[in-house]
Amino acid sequence: GAWVAYQRGPDGNPVSLWISDTRGASERQLIDSAFFAGDGMADSDNRRVRDVVWSPDSATIYFNTTVGEGMGAQAAVDLWRVDPATGAVERLLADGQGGGIFPNSDGTQLAVVSPGVYGQSPGEIALYTVSDGSRRVLLTYDAVATASEWRWFAAPHWMPGDQEIRVAIPAVETVYGGPAAVTALWSLPLNGSAAQLG
Repeated sequence: GAWVAYQRGPDGNPVSLWISDTRGASERQLIDSAFFAGDGMADSDNRRVRDVVWSPDSATIYFNTTVGEGMGAQAAVDLWRVDPATGAVERLLADGQGGGIFPNSDGTQLAVVSPGVYGQSPGEIALYTVSDGSRRVLLTYDAVATASEWRWFAAPHWMPGDQEIRVAIPAVETVYGGPAAVTALWSLPLNGSAAQLG
């Protein structure tokens, strides 16, 4: 709780990522609006930081990005990290391979969530191992409708001991109601097969 990471930009447009101590005395910019423009990606001028997550030991900040402008912006479903001490930035997973970021208790593994696209491509919950950069899919599920352009992201929870993840996945068209609008609870053991609990 000694440091805070946050986004800043004109008119609520989060074009930069900053860090500060809780007194506001050591404010420092980590990523500016020109960062993505310099990385050679075709869509870099429309790329912004989306979710920001600290590692449990506070030694790393993970983030993902959005691509596009205004209401047309969509999650890039990627994964990056930045060293808050040096400001060094590294891309860990390409677009479509990362997503929502959920570290385990010691930060050695991340559950990453890809929402998929309703009616087009499935969502995934994958395990990313920090030490070797490996990615392994734990669960694939039908992308959930939101009745909008926004995509639905699952929110997995690590169980004590970090050997199992649990996640609730609603029926594909829950937003539209109907008798099939139920939510399933899944168990995702790290050493075993995914199983629906209820």
